Amino acid sequence: MKKILLLLLVMAAGYPLLKMQFDNYGYYEKVLEKLKELQILDSETNGLIMRSRLDIDKNYDRLSTMPGRINDLQAGISAEQQHFLSSDNTSFINNFKEYTEAQENKSAIVENFKSHNSVLRNSVRYVPFAADRLIQVAQETRHPAEAETLKKLKADLLEYSLTGRGTAKNRISDRIPEITALKDKLPVESSILALSFLNHVDVIMREKEITDAYLEKAINARTGKSLSTTADLLQTKIEVERDSFLRRILIIYLSALSLLLLYQLATLRTGHKEPLPT
Repeated sequence: MKKILLLLLVMAAGYPLLKMQFDNYGYYEKVLEKLKELQILDSETNGLIMRSRLDIDKNYDRLSTMPGRINDLQAGISAEQQHFLSSDNTSFINNFKEYTEAQENKSAIVENFKSHNSVLRNSVRYVPFAADRLIQVAQETRHPAEAETLKKLKADLLEYSLTGRGTAKNRISDRIPEITALKDKLPVESSILALSFLNHVDVIMREKEITDAYLEKAINARTGKSLSTTADLLQTKIEVERDSFLRRILIIYLSALSLLLLYQLATLRTGHKEPLPT
């Protein structure tokens, strides 16, 4: 009975320390899981931006859900930060703060991308139909050279909108004066169509560069790197906490065993004492 009481006493003494460390380990694991989810969402965001730019996704429905999902995970991590206030967690706290600032900046970039990409997408969709109509008008009004130029311009615009090649851009710039001159030769209604066509060409030339610049900024934002660094720091912390937890269990076990051995030794010595002479 005394041995059991001794074991319980040792366990009771070590329990608060073990529980606190075990709880911290659990908090770290939950935060690490959220960081991994944020890494997935960051990659998905980049993929959705590319899909939108290539007009694979016809709207921004999926892309628009990302900020809310990211904010929920960030809030979940921030709620656990009370467990990261010790001095040895400073690097984690600073890196997570760097990530949240980078993510805020990236969200603004994505919104700008969406705005400019919508304008670009509208013009890219309009130009082929306007070009086909103008080609027909040019042929009907006996301007075959201009009709051929419009066909080439239509192809150049498609190439430039997809690839951004400088050669395509230069060809577009070279063909614009001929279509501008054609505009003044056409009937009023067709001249208005030509003017609208030229305005949309100008939009494509302008918005393509702006949109691609925002796309590049979003893809190259520091969010991915900051998340990776933060997750690595926490993974290291978890491994240290796990090793420390196991060491403390071993220390408590060895302490209990040592006390039991001492108790057994004391009992044996007491049991072998010879009675004093009377």
